[in-house]
Amino acid sequence: MITTILANWKLIAVGLLLAALASALGVQAVRLAGARGALADEKAARAQETNDRLRAALRESERVAALQLTHATTQQEIVDAYETRLETIQDGRNSDAADSQRVRRQLAAFAARDRETARSDPAACERVADRSAVLADVAAEGRDLLAEGRRVVEGRDAEVTLLLGLVRNDRALLAPVDYTLPASGRLRSP
Repeated sequence: MITTILANWKLIAVGLLLAALASALGVQAVRLAGARGALADEKAARAQETNDRLRAALRESERVAALQLTHATTQQEIVDAYETRLETIQDGRNSDAADSQRVRRQLAAFAARDRETARSDPAACERVADRSAVLADVAAEGRDLLAEGRRVVEGRDAEVTLLLGLVRNDRALLAPVDYTLPASGRLRSP
């Protein structure tokens, strides 16, 4: 039997070599199957992570779009309120101008009556009448200046209100958002 084994040692060596190769091939096939499974698991995990990121990006885009829409709406409301205020100021200016004209006419009529009455002492009465006319003009002009000053201040108030509203609205749009990275490693948006 030993002589048979020695005579067929090449066959036995080839058989052992084939058995070693077959077992190595089996081990590699098992490792390859394990690696394929791990690769599939990794692909699924990456796909889920990508999906989570895309969902977070979509939620953030929707949030930003809502903020921008709110910002634009509020901005328009602020501008509309400002324009309405300017119209109110202009209406007041027109009313003051009409009132000033009325006062001018009343004072001119008063001065004319004063002149008529002052005809008895021509020199003294003429000076009184002239002063009355000058005072009437000065009073009317003072009233006009006062009314215009009030309108200018109201206009500046309206501008300041507009600018404060715009700044508040811009600050609301630019408010910081807190993004946290939890232990799972996935982004979470508010």
